[in-house]
Amino acid sequence: MPVDSQRVKPFWESRAKRYGELPLESITNLEDNEELLKLKLRLERERIFSSIALTKHMKVLDLGAGTGIWSAQFAQQVGQVYAVEYLTSLIDIGRQQLQEKGIKNVTFIHSLAQTFRSDITFDFIFISGLLLYLSDDECAELCANIPAYSRDGTILLLRDSTGLQGRFEINDKYSPALKTYYSAMYRTREEYIEMFRNIGFSLLSDGDMFPGDCELNKYPETRLRMYLFKR
Repeated sequence: MPVDSQRVKPFWESRAKRYGELPLESITNLEDNEELLKLKLRLERERIFSSIALTKHMKVLDLGAGTGIWSAQFAQQVGQVYAVEYLTSLIDIGRQQLQEKGIKNVTFIHSLAQTFRSDITFDFIFISGLLLYLSDDECAELCANIPAYSRDGTILLLRDSTGLQGRFEINDKYSPALKTYYSAMYRTREEYIEMFRNIGFSLLSDGDMFPGDCELNKYPETRLRMYLFKR
C-alpha cells in the first residue's frame, strides 16, 4: 500500500504543535528522549560534516527542511541555503529560530519538495527524512525535477531510513513512543541507489548512520542510513 499523504501531513502538524513542549530538534528528529536526542545529533553531525566539503561560495538546497535544523548548520559554512518545506507551521518555527540565532543566509520556500522547481543551480542538495513519506509517484516527480537545478559536480546527500530485508511499510499505525498514528515507506538501499542513478547521480559512499550496537538502532526492520551521490 502506498504512503498516503493525507495521513502524513496531520502527523507533522501534530509534531509542530509540540514546539515548546519538546526540544526544537526533537520535533523533526522524532526522538523524545533527551539523552538519546543529544547522542543522535552529535553522531549525525560528525558523520555528515566529515563526509562533505562545504565552502562559502556554495548554494545549498535543503529539501523537506522541516524547521531548518540542518539548514542552520549548513548556513555557517556556505553562501546561501534554500530550505524547501510544505508545512507553514514548521516554516514559522524555523524562521523564528533563524532570527533568534542571527542567521540571515537561509531562505525558506513554501513548497512540496516533489513539485519544487528553481532556476538556481545548486552545488549541494540535502534530502533528509523525506523520501520515506513520499509515494513512488511523488519520489519519481521529485527526481525528475532535480537535474534542472543541479549540474555536473553537484553533490547530493540522502539521509533516510532504509528497509533492511526489503521494503518495510507502516500504514496509519499507532506509535506509543510518538503518541500518534504514523505512516512511512522504508525503501531498500538498492532502490535508493537506482533512484538517483537514473537521473545521473553516481554513488560515492553509503553506510549506516550509527554503529551496529548503538542504542539508536531501535528497530530490526530498518536503519537510518546516509548515501552520498555526485552528478
